[in-house]
Amino acid sequence: MKRKLSLFALSIGLTVSVSAQSDKHFSMFAESPVFINPAAAGFFPGGMQLFTNFRMQWLPISATPYRTISAGADWRMFDNGSFLGAGVNFYNDLSGDTKYMINEVTIPINYAIELSRDNHLSIGLQPAWYQRTLQNQAVTWDNQWIGTSFNTAIDNQESILNQNLNLSRFDIGAGMYWYAQIPNHRLF
Repeated sequence: MKRKLSLFALSIGLTVSVSAQSDKHFSMFAESPVFINPAAAGFFPGGMQLFTNFRMQWLPISATPYRTISAGADWRMFDNGSFLGAGVNFYNDLSGDTKYMINEVTIPINYAIELSRDNHLSIGLQPAWYQRTLQNQAVTWDNQWIGTSFNTAIDNQESILNQNLNLSRFDIGAGMYWYAQIPNHRLF
């Protein structure tokens, strides 16, 4: 049974076509695995898990640094060995002079099957709403360089970017998560 389940999971992973948007870069990514994989919701000791991340990048170099904020919560329900995991995540990223902003709200939901006392296999989905905003007046282009500075009054010849961009969409993600605990014992 375990071999069939492993082969099934491998075949799904090899045949599914995926695409990605901008990703989140946190230095402590292992502390909030639900942001990376929706199938990780509920894998922690306790009833509920809350977490936040904050990052400010390029502060000494730029007057408008990159700033990233995220917050999330996840919990486990109907826990009788196998369980249903769920959560909610928020992510906001503001990028420098261009004021490129990403807002994202996700709801990870998964089902974890108890394979043995110390092993679980989880499959999860993550419906999401995201918004992208770009304030084009802060963007400069090579053809606007006049030798000593940029002249934004010169047409940038980028017709699609001559107005501010505000885009909102629905997205869905999926993931698999295998959780295994090694019992406390001496290796040597």
